[in-house]
Amino acid sequence: MHVPMPAVGHPDAHVFDVLAELIGGPRGLLAAELIDRQEIATGTGASSWTSKYPSHFEIQADGRSNSDLYAIETGINSVLEAVASGNVTPAQIEAAAGRLVLNLARSLDEIGQSAVTIGSMESIYGWEHLNDLPGLWSGTTSADLARVVQRYFGTKMQTVGYLRRIPADGSVASTTEYRGPVGSGHSFGRHSEMVVNAAEPAPGRVLNATLNAALKSGATPTSNAGSIAGSNTKAKPASNAVSNAAPKSGAIGSNLGDQTDYNPDVLGDDFRPLNADALNSVRPGIRAFGGPVGEHFLNPVDKQPAAAYRNNVSAEPGAGAGEDSELHTENRHVTSVRLRRTGAETETEPLATAEQPWYTPPWMAGRRPSGFSESAPTPDYRDLVYDPVGFAPPDPADFRIALDNGLTAFVLPDNLLPMVQVTVLIDAPSMRDPRGKEGLAALTADLLRTGTSTRSGTDIEYILNSMGATLSISSDRNRTRLHALAPSTADISALIGLLGDMVADPDFNKAFEAERERHALRAGRVADNAAAQSQALFEKALYSESHPFGRRPSPESVRSITPDDVRAWHETRYTANRITFAVSGAVSAEIAGRALRQSPPLNALPSGVGIPHENLPDPAKPEGITVVTRDIDIRQGLIIMGHPGIEGLPDDHAALEVMHHILAGGGFISRMMELLRTQTGITSALFGEVEPGRGTPNPYLWRFGGNPETIAEGIRLALEEIRMMYQDGVTEYEFESARTSYMDGLVPASYDTPHKTAERLAQKHLFGLYDYQSPQYLNYYAGDAAQLDALRLLTLEDVNRAARTYLDPENMIITIVGPVESIKNTASSETREILGW
Repeated sequence: MHVPMPAVGHPDAHVFDVLAELIGGPRGLLAAELIDRQEIATGTGASSWTSKYPSHFEIQADGRSNSDLYAIETGINSVLEAVASGNVTPAQIEAAAGRLVLNLARSLDEIGQSAVTIGSMESIYGWEHLNDLPGLWSGTTSADLARVVQRYFGTKMQTVGYLRRIPADGSVASTTEYRGPVGSGHSFGRHSEMVVNAAEPAPGRVLNATLNAALKSGATPTSNAGSIAGSNTKAKPASNAVSNAAPKSGAIGSNLGDQTDYNPDVLGDDFRPLNADALNSVRPGIRAFGGPVGEHFLNPVDKQPAAAYRNNVSAEPGAGAGEDSELHTENRHVTSVRLRRTGAETETEPLATAEQPWYTPPWMAGRRPSGFSESAPTPDYRDLVYDPVGFAPPDPADFRIALDNGLTAFVLPDNLLPMVQVTVLIDAPSMRDPRGKEGLAALTADLLRTGTSTRSGTDIEYILNSMGATLSISSDRNRTRLHALAPSTADISALIGLLGDMVADPDFNKAFEAERERHALRAGRVADNAAAQSQALFEKALYSESHPFGRRPSPESVRSITPDDVRAWHETRYTANRITFAVSGAVSAEIAGRALRQSPPLNALPSGVGIPHENLPDPAKPEGITVVTRDIDIRQGLIIMGHPGIEGLPDDHAALEVMHHILAGGGFISRMMELLRTQTGITSALFGEVEPGRGTPNPYLWRFGGNPETIAEGIRLALEEIRMMYQDGVTEYEFESARTSYMDGLVPASYDTPHKTAERLAQKHLFGLYDYQSPQYLNYYAGDAAQLDALRLLTLEDVNRAARTYLDPENMIITIVGPVESIKNTASSETREILGW
């Protein structure tokens, strides 16, 4: 469900934040109503997409069956009606506001994210607004929430998308239906409905689960199609989805009408509901979705903002090519583009970051004149000079705390921000799920939150809320992880004790049946995600179904899990030698250590000494180029290509990392990204991964997606680039640049916050390896002093030898997911020969 919402800077922006936190999340009002009380959904969420242009508020729920979808929509509106009627307690608002403050504090803890957060605040509000936000959130009242819900979420403001399943032999059908108010007695209901029927997974064929498929087929909602275009029931909507599909000026207002149902006892006599004119008034300009493009982007001639400033800009006399030309407005002083001449060549100098107006909404620039009052200190990034980093990794012994049974913790006190973070890492990975019981690790992890021998699940949530703390639990191929975030005013000893109780003394009977069924339903919906299907297809082809990597949880495997299976898994995997705590923030090592030692359940855990970390079978080496396809009706082709990689860290791992960074792991500076995105535009993103395996070699793989008409050529070019690296290696310049990136950038940045450091020390202690990292387009392994020493001793020949050792371009698995016939039919003859078509 989508409803339009205003952009940043609007007085209601902070109320939307609180609303999303209040009704969304694993323990929000939507989950309480749809999952716990009615038992008609397996997951819920709410997102406030506040951005520099008006956006939308999204509510999402995953139903248990097709027959539950209408009841879910009615349930969502019943929650909204309760909020609109003022039925939200101050304690609920306080808890939601507290979680928002904690998440803001955590974003300021990391250097890069902190710079982005502070910079965006300075550009739009002034950096002081960061200090205002906690007060705005905590000052939100039930009347504020009621006003916003009444104003923006009424009957004709909603666009609702349904994703339904049909029999395996059926076909995709799209329908559009308009119905008025739901008629259940409340004032919220459907404005327009987009229904997409998705087939049940059939062998070799899984249908796309995006609402875009309906738009592609020609179906269009009766109004406000832009709110739904580009969205996906699983993924975050594209940032430009609304502007790309928005109706023309005035189109939205013709269908909205006035909202006449509201409660004056809650909202007051002066409140007036939102109509079409009022909606446009909370958006910049006079048009429904922010005005014409020309007013918000750069003029292609002089690289200055277009219509918004055109009347105020004048160039100084005498400015010409090759000279510094200055343009003035009453609010800004901007150095224009210069031309740098190098011999016979002429190249355009890049604008400095401070001179790029698209980082600030042009319609708000007048409110922040100081943001453009001075020229950038360094107009050209190539003129920047940095001092040596001089980084020394921390010594784990300085932060280690050990219990008598061998359970270990790492504590890094830091009083910069008023918060404490506690992470529990458990060597209970899904890769160790018994055959036929796939899903056991994930189910056990989620059951930890449902109760202990002395506390119910409700008790756990009450304690967390009373502390103002948040808790997330996850389980993946490598480990199970609990992460708690709490303000420094909380009783940290009690928080650590609660986590110890949950991990060491769970009661798996209190919610077993309901939680198992929820996991079974989720397992049956993995096929809705094309990317997940692509990964599963590749790993099945490389490892075979007999290997844990070639298997996935299914409804049958999850439903076969018994309480005895969960208890046996817990007794085997949740032992003292397989659990590590990482603690950081405004807490002393003395307090954290005392809390751990005073936890009876943690100290009663068996040591687990003698339980082996058994190895798994190695994948078979591919013979030649093996192409595996799966035909799915989606708009892109998804490609994964690769072969067996490494287990653990080989002696020449530093050389492998440098080579990989140059080939594909370095994001935009890597060869393959430069070729497939910058030069050819075949893909928008390419990822190369060579993650060290834990107990079995992980694949060395490359993944990308793109237009079916050109993606096959992307495969050919990628293979050529890998062959070129294998045969010719890297240049001296590439070698030095990549080595510097690791020594002065990637490795030090991996320790840039206290909690990141504490968790890394815990990971290394527990697994013998640090986590593989994938921020944005980068993919790399960052170590410690040992890696830095190896990098210093590295030679160019070492890196080229690693290319010949670890790359195998002639023996590779290539999986293609998407409209296979379209991909084949548009491939060149050379590509068809390479792929055996």
